[in-house]
Amino acid sequence: MEPSSDTASYISHLITMINAFGDPWGLKSPTSEHIYMNREARLFTTTPDKFDLEGRRDSEFPADWAEMEMDLIAHDHRACHSDKSSLVIETHHWYGLKEVTPYLSEKYPVCDSQGNCIAILWYAKPVFNIDPLMLIDCKKPGIITTASSCALFTASEKETLFYLLRGLTAKDIARINNVSHKTIGNRIQTIFQKADVHSFRQLKEFCRYKGISDYIPPHLLKKGLITVR
Repeated sequence: MEPSSDTASYISHLITMINAFGDPWGLKSPTSEHIYMNREARLFTTTPDKFDLEGRRDSEFPADWAEMEMDLIAHDHRACHSDKSSLVIETHHWYGLKEVTPYLSEKYPVCDSQGNCIAILWYAKPVFNIDPLMLIDCKKPGIITTASSCALFTASEKETLFYLLRGLTAKDIARINNVSHKTIGNRIQTIFQKADVHSFRQLKEFCRYKGISDYIPPHLLKKGLITVR
């Protein structure tokens, strides 16, 4: 079915908008066919310039990440039926790198005046961003590692720290770990007590000086998708 003139006009405006962004952004239909990717999204997904992606499904792309199609479609479905957005962590050979790299991918429903989903707007950003505190102190980011010399925290506490430092909420972390919100709340309280800090800023500084900011849970360095919300 051809989109209405209003829908086509709105999507055209969205395409103009995401072309101005320097991060990977794209549009998909409610039935998971691709509509558009900006230049950075094509680089991110290693989609050739000559490849006509409009109307194509994930499995039709000439890229290794196409093997995640079922998980990606499930993400589309959650976003299309959400009144906010759906967030996942996607780990694969993004940008064609030899190493697998985790990226946060968030998808938003684009709805018409009747509340019907007419498109899915998505973007991706690296899980590891430079901490502004490092720039203030003129420090370079450390090397990403699955090991940590800090024996103060348990493995589950270090994983919780990893997500906290990247802006995820206690509810998000509970969903990822399939545990109750209260369990994560108690774990966070224990983390603050062990670190002897009283604010999130103090916790970030503590983790930076202890080298915990560069820690990544080993399972995030395996290809796949983890649902956050």
